[in-house]
Amino acid sequence: MIRLMTTVLPALCLGATLTGLGLERNLNPIASVFGAGLLTILPILGLKTLLPAQPWALPVSSWTLSLLLLASLPLYFPGQRVQATSKGVTQLTFFLGDHASLALGEAGGELMKWVGGETEKRYRPPLSSKTVAEPKPIEPLGQSRALIAIETPQVASTSEPIILRYDGDDRSLRIHIDVDGPTISELYTVILDTGATYSTLSAEALENIGVHIAPDAPWVELQTAGGLIEAPLALVDAIWLGEFPVEWVTVAICEACSHPPVEGLLGLNVLQRFRVSIDHEDQEIELHPRPNDSNRRLDIGHWLKITGRITRSSDGNVELELRGRNRARQAIRSAVININCTGSGFAVELGEIPANGDAYTRIDLPQDTDCEKHTLSLSRAHWVEERFENFEIDHE
Repeated sequence: MIRLMTTVLPALCLGATLTGLGLERNLNPIASVFGAGLLTILPILGLKTLLPAQPWALPVSSWTLSLLLLASLPLYFPGQRVQATSKGVTQLTFFLGDHASLALGEAGGELMKWVGGETEKRYRPPLSSKTVAEPKPIEPLGQSRALIAIETPQVASTSEPIILRYDGDDRSLRIHIDVDGPTISELYTVILDTGATYSTLSAEALENIGVHIAPDAPWVELQTAGGLIEAPLALVDAIWLGEFPVEWVTVAICEACSHPPVEGLLGLNVLQRFRVSIDHEDQEIELHPRPNDSNRRLDIGHWLKITGRITRSSDGNVELELRGRNRARQAIRSAVININCTGSGFAVELGEIPANGDAYTRIDLPQDTDCEKHTLSLSRAHWVEERFENFEIDHE
């Protein structure tokens, strides 16, 4: 029994980490587990055949190979080992329930930090892949859909508007914006379109700044001049309007919206942060930042998968289990979810949801709540915005 346990423990750590790496690359969970199992077991058995036929051969081969591969992973997957281990352990222990699997995932990630050799994380800020959100107070809405009170970060403000020059006529306002990718920024010409829900760019424009379209990227329907099309979404690090940055903007990949030198559209998900006025005589656009509204629901909505389960116990207690899954490569600072039941409604805030991670909360509802049929909707959401935390606009 002792020999079996000493063999299985390092192999499980390696298998969980390889499973997490597969999940990080959006592989099917079953394929990730199966592939990780083969990549763990077969090399261990192969190494065992090279050792003398002794009882200690299997444990030694398991520890040797597991530690060697775990220690070398940061060379090939920098900044991903801890997060991958946490995600893999959570996946492999899902049958234990949400709280147990999330706790074990966190413990696995912390344990992996002791292996050493880890380099800087790929994304800012470094976050673990799983977190259990602290339950937020729930507030009944009655027949209306009022929101719970939450603090919203202040957007950089200025007493003067942002002035953008445009080309073209009053039906095609072409402006120049800088778009940031993970490592590089490019200047693009886009059309300001207040009727477009999402900003768009071509696939080539995104590739030029190092933004890749994920295999499981969310899709949206877009109304173009040629009709209705479906387009995948991607996340750019920032869009600069003059000297004003808007962080973490969701863009739709739309080739029909790109006609060189125009690379796409600037839509409502960016423009809603401003009061816009247009001076056609001087061909100028004035953007007045809204200092107290940083709701990024449009940018976050398609990246955040919300699931909820409501159960009623034999003693009449009604319990809500709410989970938010963030598929974006940036952390979500908070999200307010509306739960609409028969004759009543509630709003619940999920705390920080890591990039490619989850947040979870469980809350008791009033006993007379009828939620056999209910709907969930996202009303407010905010990114973790740390790149320009101390940003100020200089008009001098």
